[in-house]
Amino acid sequence: MSPRVIPNEVFAAAAEHCQTVFAFGDAVVCTAAMLWTVLVWAAARTASLSRAVHRLYPGTHDQTFWNLLRVHLPRQVPALERRLNRLLRLPALLPRLAGRAVTLAVDYHAIPYYGAPKKSARQLRRGKPDRGTTKFHTYATVCVVVAGWRYTLALTWVRAKETPTDVLERLWAEVAASGIVCKTALLDRYFFTVPVMAWLQDHNLPFIIPVVMRGRKPKRGRKAKGMRACRNWKAGSYPYTHRAGKDAVDIRLVVTYKSYRRHRTKTRHTKKLFFATWKVRLSPVDVRETYRTRFGIEASYRQLNHSRARTSSRDPLYRLLLVGLSLFLRNVWQWLVGTARPSKTHGRKANRPVAASTPRGIRISSMTSASTCSSSRNIQTHHHMRRDKKWKLLILEKKTLHATERERDDVKAAREQWPATVREQAAERLIFLDETGFSTHVARLYGYAPSGQRLSAAVPHGHWKMTTFVGGLTAHGFIAPMVLDGAMTAATFTAYITQVLAKETRPGDVLILDNLSAHKIAGFRRP
Repeated sequence: MSPRVIPNEVFAAAAEHCQTVFAFGDAVVCTAAMLWTVLVWAAARTASLSRAVHRLYPGTHDQTFWNLLRVHLPRQVPALERRLNRLLRLPALLPRLAGRAVTLAVDYHAIPYYGAPKKSARQLRRGKPDRGTTKFHTYATVCVVVAGWRYTLALTWVRAKETPTDVLERLWAEVAASGIVCKTALLDRYFFTVPVMAWLQDHNLPFIIPVVMRGRKPKRGRKAKGMRACRNWKAGSYPYTHRAGKDAVDIRLVVTYKSYRRHRTKTRHTKKLFFATWKVRLSPVDVRETYRTRFGIEASYRQLNHSRARTSSRDPLYRLLLVGLSLFLRNVWQWLVGTARPSKTHGRKANRPVAASTPRGIRISSMTSASTCSSSRNIQTHHHMRRDKKWKLLILEKKTLHATERERDDVKAAREQWPATVREQAAERLIFLDETGFSTHVARLYGYAPSGQRLSAAVPHGHWKMTTFVGGLTAHGFIAPMVLDGAMTAATFTAYITQVLAKETRPGDVLILDNLSAHKIAGFRRP
C-alpha cells in the first residue's frame, strides 16, 4: 500500500494528535483544530496551505490561518524540533519497541531550494547540482529498521558547515528519549570520518559504514596508501586503524562481494565491497545483507515527498514543520498497514512489533475537542469490522490545469452568461466547428530490438508536411468534412466557409468556434 492514500480516520486522528502535542490556542475566526485540519489536508494532497483553506473553508481567508500559525509556532529551532520529535515517537506508533535493541538507519535528505535564504546563508547547504540548483534545505533522520518496517524516530534540521558529529548528538538525544536501544547503527558513506566513528565508539554504538576509498593511488615505483592499499585484500574481516592527520580510530574492515546481472548484456558481474564495522559479530555476507536494509530509509524519503505540503515560503521553521508533519503521517500509515496486515505464519517474528491481535480492519477514532484522553489511545483496532465497508480516501491526484484568466471578473461574467446564451438556441441549429492536424514526421520513438543492438527506422526529417482536417459537429451527425495540405489560415478558412460549409447550413444556424486567429475574419456576422 502507498502512504499517499490516507483514510479519513487517519486524517482526523492525525490532526488531533498534532493539536495534543503543540497545544495551539484558538483565534476569533480560526480555531486550532481548523488549522491542523488544513495542514494535514495540505500534506495528504501535496497542496499549499492556501489551497487547503480554499477547499475546506471557502469563506475564510488564508491569511487568518497564517496569522494563527505565526503566533503559536515556536520561533526557535530547538523548541520546534523537540515538539516534532515528540510527535514522531508517540507510543501508539512504536508498539512494543521501547527498551528493545533494534537496528537504526541514519541519513540526510536534501530538498532543493531556488530562492535566497530568509536571514543567513547558513540556512542552506550547498551540494552537487540537482534539479537545477545547488542550494538545499537539508534534514537528518533516524529510522527504525525492523522486518521491513520504517519508523522515523527523530528529525533535525542540518545547517551549512555543521559537522556530522553535531547532527548525531542531536539525533541520539531524541533516540534516548524514546527509550529505544540501538543494536546496530547503519550510516551513509558521508559519515565515514574519524570523528564520527570515534564518537560512535565513545557512546558504545555498534555501526556499519561503507568505506570511502581515500589515499594515494598506486603508480610505478610507488605503493598505494590509505584505504587504496586494501583494494587487493580477499573477502574477510580484518583489524584496521583508520587515520586522518593526527587522529586515528581502530575498526574492523570487512571485505565482501556482491553479484549482479547487467540488464542490457545479461552478463553476471561481481563487485568488491568494503565496510567499516565495530562490535558487529557477523560474517562478511551478513554484514552486506544487514546494510542493505538501510536503503529502506531512501524509500521513506520518496514517500515523504508524496505527503509533504508544498510552499514557496522562505521561512525555514515552516518548512521544517511541513517535513515533520509528513514524516508523522507516514508513521501513522506505516503503523496502520503493519497492524492490519494478517500474519502468514502461525508464530510471530521475534523482532517484529505487532498489535495485540491481527484485526481485519483498522479504525482511527476521531477525538473531540473536549476529549482528555492521551493521543496514544486514540488509535484503536476493531476486530469485527465488516470486510465490505468502504472508506473514503484522500488520494494524490494529478492536477487539472486551467488558465488564470478565468479568474478575471469579465471572464467569469462571460462564462456564466454562456450557458444561458446556448439554452436560448435550438439544439438542432448548433454547429460546433473545429480543426485537427498531424505532420508526416510523427513517428514512434520506441520499439523492440535484440538486446545490445540499436533500432533504426526511417522518418521524414527535412521535408515534412502538415495535414489539417476540419469539420462541423451537429445534433444529427458530422457535416462538411474537408482535408487540406498545410495549416489553417484566414484565406483557407474563408474558402471553407463559403464553398463547403455554406452548402450544408441553413439561415438561422449558429456556428460555434474556438479562439483561433484564423477564425477572426472581417465580414462574418458574430452574435
